[in-house]
Amino acid sequence: RVTNGSAANPWLSYVADRMGASNAFPRSRLPSYIHGGFFETNVGGLMVLSINTIMYSVLHTPAEPRPADPFGQFAWLRERLEAAARMQERVWIVGHIPPGMETYGYQPLWHAQYVGEYLDIVQDARLGQVIGAQLFGHVHADEFRYLPDAPAGAGPIWLTGALSPVYRSNPSFRLVEYDASSGRLLNIQVYYAEMQGVSPPEWRFGYDLLGAYPALRDAAEARGGLTNDAFR
Repeated sequence: RVTNGSAANPWLSYVADRMGASNAFPRSRLPSYIHGGFFETNVGGLMVLSINTIMYSVLHTPAEPRPADPFGQFAWLRERLEAAARMQERVWIVGHIPPGMETYGYQPLWHAQYVGEYLDIVQDARLGQVIGAQLFGHVHADEFRYLPDAPAGAGPIWLTGALSPVYRSNPSFRLVEYDASSGRLLNIQVYYAEMQGVSPPEWRFGYDLLGAYPALRDAAEARGGLTNDAFR
């Protein structure tokens, strides 16, 4: 339930309490998280903006009313990117459900109004330049999304496979290589385990992104890292 007028959302407060109890969540980030499920943190020298994309989903219930900016997250995202642009810092955006189409059933993942608002922010000529990468999940497959109007140097949108085998896919995880000084995504390596009743799972090397796609490797080398336009 979208509770725009409240300082805290009951469900998000419960989740934050559970994560805080297990030291899985920085308590200093609680105010924005318990309000709308988004927060900012620093991981390995990277400024990370974790956004809540559940309320943009076409499957979110209740479907109405549909506020223009649930929890004020778009305003918050724009403000944090504005601050990063002023400080000349690069940030990464992470979320669960990505914008665009669901490639298994070819259905939209977000309501169109929210896709448009999000693209207005991440394709902004000034704000888009400070985004080093956008990482999402949900689709249980490795995919990328190309932004046709993103500014030069904007980072890519990358979707990851899942640890869960719920859709009969092999569990997988990735190692992400990045440059902490520039905030550039440099490469991705994927590991997987075959679901054959083995416990614990036996993890195997799947692929190295730049090794598997020489054209992408050449484009990344020319740009100093993986950018949106490297995937063009």
